[in-house]
Amino acid sequence: MDEPPSYSFLLTIFSDQSLLYFLLLAALLFFSGWASAVEAAFFSLDHDEVGRFQTSNDIREKRIAALVKEPRLLLNTLTICKYFALCATAVITIITLANDTTVESNDLSAGTSLFLTTVMFALAGVILAKIIGTANNISIARANSRLTSFLVSVIRPIAKPLLKTSVRVERKLNSKTEETVMEELTQALQLATVDNEPIEGEKEILEGIVNFGTMTVRQVMKPRSEISFTTARLDFFQLMEFVNKSGFSRVPVCKDSLENVEGFLYIKDLLPFLEAGPDFRWQKLLRPAYYVQETRKIDSLLKEFQEKRVHMALVKNTEGVIVGIITLEDIIEEIIGDINDEFDEPGLRYQRLNENNYLFDGKISIYEFCRVLNIDTAVFQPVKGINESLNGVLVEVNGELPTVGDKIVIGDFTFIIEAVDHKKIKKVRVQIHEEANR
Repeated sequence: MDEPPSYSFLLTIFSDQSLLYFLLLAALLFFSGWASAVEAAFFSLDHDEVGRFQTSNDIREKRIAALVKEPRLLLNTLTICKYFALCATAVITIITLANDTTVESNDLSAGTSLFLTTVMFALAGVILAKIIGTANNISIARANSRLTSFLVSVIRPIAKPLLKTSVRVERKLNSKTEETVMEELTQALQLATVDNEPIEGEKEILEGIVNFGTMTVRQVMKPRSEISFTTARLDFFQLMEFVNKSGFSRVPVCKDSLENVEGFLYIKDLLPFLEAGPDFRWQKLLRPAYYVQETRKIDSLLKEFQEKRVHMALVKNTEGVIVGIITLEDIIEEIIGDINDEFDEPGLRYQRLNENNYLFDGKISIYEFCRVLNIDTAVFQPVKGINESLNGVLVEVNGELPTVGDKIVIGDFTFIIEAVDHKKIKKVRVQIHEEANR
């Protein structure tokens, strides 16, 4: 009768030759458990605790607040530590098995050893460690803030490229998922309204709600060329003259240009001081300027506007350059359509003249222009610079404000200037080249 498989390796490993292996295994197990406990400690801190740490005089708590500000980097650093410990354990175990002459080729001790090591790491190095870390989160986070900060700084060069790659992949997957969902919702809406004709404007509102969660600030904002702003150097009489001409209830106030905004002026704040003299220091009424990124989704921005009681924000691109302005009204219009008041000019932003000719308002956004003509916005990418309006792009390409009758060719389109004022293009006729339709 054959004897059962030999497990002599398990006795050998903790006896003569494997003392070093045992010590290394214990050290790696401890390191894995430490990383799991620290991870659980940091990520179980609530928002109020982190806010308190930011203003604390304790350097350890300040480190904790700084680390939590970059959660992805912190998580990736600790994950790399855990996988390093696990991979190092596997390599050491395999090397030890390979050098152990007592283990036969058909011996099951190698597999058993790897299995027991994995179970030990899962229980002691992950599960138990996370329970301890969550139960003692503040004390563990404080005690290990310095070492964790050091590891983050060391691993940052490795983790950053991985983070960028994962973010790109995540965005693409989310984008594809959102596009699929939006297509399905749009198709459902079209099917639902085939037999039951909605009342005037109802379908547009429903479509606005469907598209609302996918739109970004860049698609909704007014471009930089349409921002009406003033400078802080004006005296009070000059300011009131500007206010009367602009017709806006809120305006950015700059030191010299839009790159140096000092704050927002709410016109209603001037009402108690209408009788003041030219030396009145109206600059003290400025409210802090608010900024958002052009890639921000407008649904989350709307929520932030509501929470912070903000009605307007300047829009920055990835380089930090101001490219536009967005208001609460702009966001709401994406759902219910254009809101016209006594200051707005009635009419559409464009008019189709025939199959290959359109008349556009110069202030129409490039995004909306491309949507009307059903073309890719990449057509204008090489020439648009930081401009987001048709007026801004044409002025950029021409090098100066064109005059009536001037023709500007971009790709498969010829733009003929129909009307201008002293600072911008008001109307432009667009001819689509015949080869573009082939």
